[in-house]
Amino acid sequence: MKSEERALGLFKGLVEHYLELGQPVGSKTLANQDGNQLSSATIRNIMGDLERHGLLSSPHPSAGRVPTDAGLRLFVDSLLTVKPLTSGQIEQVQSDLLVQTGVTDLVESASALLADVSQLAGLVVMPSAERNTLEHIEFLNLSEGRVMAVLVTSDGGVSNHLIHSDLQYGADDLRRAGQFLAQRCVGKTLVQMRQWLASHLLELQAQVETSMRAVTDLAAQLAVIGPDQESLVVKGEANLLTEQARPADMERLRELFAAFDERQSLLQLLDRCVGAEGVQVFIGSGSEYGFYEDYSLVAAPYEVDGQVLGMLGVVGPTRMAYDRVVSLVDVTARLVGAALNR
Repeated sequence: MKSEERALGLFKGLVEHYLELGQPVGSKTLANQDGNQLSSATIRNIMGDLERHGLLSSPHPSAGRVPTDAGLRLFVDSLLTVKPLTSGQIEQVQSDLLVQTGVTDLVESASALLADVSQLAGLVVMPSAERNTLEHIEFLNLSEGRVMAVLVTSDGGVSNHLIHSDLQYGADDLRRAGQFLAQRCVGKTLVQMRQWLASHLLELQAQVETSMRAVTDLAAQLAVIGPDQESLVVKGEANLLTEQARPADMERLRELFAAFDERQSLLQLLDRCVGAEGVQVFIGSGSEYGFYEDYSLVAAPYEVDGQVLGMLGVVGPTRMAYDRVVSLVDVTARLVGAALNR
């Protein structure tokens, strides 16, 4: 209906004005916008209806209106006009990502880029080690009763696992054990390696000689080592500190910083959008997939050959420039996937 279109158009202009300036928007401001043909009285009536529907709120009786989390949700889902990155910004992202030669450097660079371009906090979930295959395995003697298992995976990642043993192994024992297990486990994912070792321990014990006891002893311990925890790289937290922050803002910011340090709650949230296509936006704490009060997360998966390897995104106040941040996250996710594919 024409009245609904008029209300949505007015609401869109109000939200855009609020996101740009961060101040409550009054009817006089909207009446002075280019192209507006409505009177201040009509605008006030429409704003009152939008407030009754929970899309706007008024911080003070005469201070104008600001969008609620529900209002921002409607704006992002239905009214947002995404602004593409400039050619200079795309070149900056490409040049910084495509020169990286290791996964860790790539992830660090992507997180820093997201923070730098958005002037908010950038985060990237490292590719899960459980999707990488084993390329090399080696055992190193540290001291009496301690052996270091070194696993090298197909992404160039190296993980070290400390193994405690009642037996003393020589360098030749450990070398033969590494070669023996490499012949049987290289090419498997780390999950598949652990499953194979667990199911073949009795068979291995029957095959190997006493001099190869190191094989079964070390294999038994590798079989129960837990998977490497996915790590989250966060850059640009300082961008979220503003001179205008109130005591209540700082308390919420402390909660967000604690989540950055703890990681697990953010990883669980990001896991929810692994199966979703494109960019996902989490606004405030009111929705089913809520974030943190007064903050939003714009996230997207990055993938290689159709397989999602991880997530990346931008965290900032709910009053962020969604039109630019959505575009930045989308482009960066695609370029990270391209760099990993290369």
